[in-house]
Amino acid sequence: MVVRQLAKHFGAIRAVDDVSLAFGEGVNGLLGPNGAGKTTFLRALATAEEPTSGSIEVLGHDTASARRNVRRLVGYAPQEDGLYSSWRVDRYLDYIALLREVTSTDSRRRAVEQALAVADLHNESKQRISRLSGGMRRRLLIAQAVLADPSVLLLDEPFAGLDPEQRVRMRSLISELGRSRVVIVSTHQTEDVAYFCDRVVVLASGRAKFEGRPSELTDVAAGRVWIGPPDDPSLMQSVLGRDTSRHLGDPPEGRQVETPTIEDGYLLVLADERAPRAAEGAA
Repeated sequence: MVVRQLAKHFGAIRAVDDVSLAFGEGVNGLLGPNGAGKTTFLRALATAEEPTSGSIEVLGHDTASARRNVRRLVGYAPQEDGLYSSWRVDRYLDYIALLREVTSTDSRRRAVEQALAVADLHNESKQRISRLSGGMRRRLLIAQAVLADPSVLLLDEPFAGLDPEQRVRMRSLISELGRSRVVIVSTHQTEDVAYFCDRVVVLASGRAKFEGRPSELTDVAAGRVWIGPPDDPSLMQSVLGRDTSRHLGDPPEGRQVETPTIEDGYLLVLADERAPRAAEGAA
C-alpha cells in the first residue's frame, strides 16, 4: 500500500496533512495522541473517506479510479463498532460476507466459519451480538474485517475498552494476522507498538513525524533521558517516596543518563522537531 501526499481537510482543520508513506506486509503501528488524524487516515485508506488531495494505491489499484477493486482487497474494523445488536453473530457475518460479494451459500458458510475460527468466536456464533462482552465485540469486528481473506487489514483502536487479559489475546491475534498480509493498527499506547509491531508511524496534527522500527523509535531518546530533581519535590516524596524523577531532553552536565524506553522516544518525537521525520514521498 502506497500513500502519496495524502490530505483530508474539514474546513480549516487539516485532519491529515501531506502524508506520504508505504506499508508492507506485517503489522504496521499507527501511533499518535487523540486528535492526531489516525481515524481519518484509516478511513481514507478504507475508501470510507474521500481525500481532499493526494493518492492511495493498494496492490496496484488506485482508490480514486478503482475503488471497487480496492474494497475487495481491504478489510476494515472501525473504532465505533456499529454492530447490529439484535442479530446473531453467525447471521451478521453471513450478511457482511454477502456485502463483500461472496454470493455462493457454501462459500459464505466457509468464509463465516473461517472468520469465527480466526477470532475465536465459534462458541458465540449463535448468540445475539447484544449479549457479547466488550472483548468479544472487538473480536467480532476483526472477524467481519477478515471475511473474504483481504490482503490489507485496517484496525482502528482495536484495544479500546479491553481489560489486560483481553489485550493480550488481541495482541496475539493481530500478530498472527500480520504473518500473511499488510496490517495497519492505530493505537495511542506505546506498549502495543513495542509488543507486536514490525514498523511504526507516529502521527501528530495530521502529519507523519516518525517512520521506522520500534527499536528506532526508542533510539530517538538515546542520551536524552536523565535523572534529576522533580518539578514538585514535595509531591514526589509524599506520593512515590523518592526525591528524583526522570526527565526528557538534553541532560545538564553531570546528570545521570537513563536507558530510554519506546515511550520516551514517542514523547520526544511529539515534542522535538529534531527527531527523524517520515521520508518525503513513498518509494
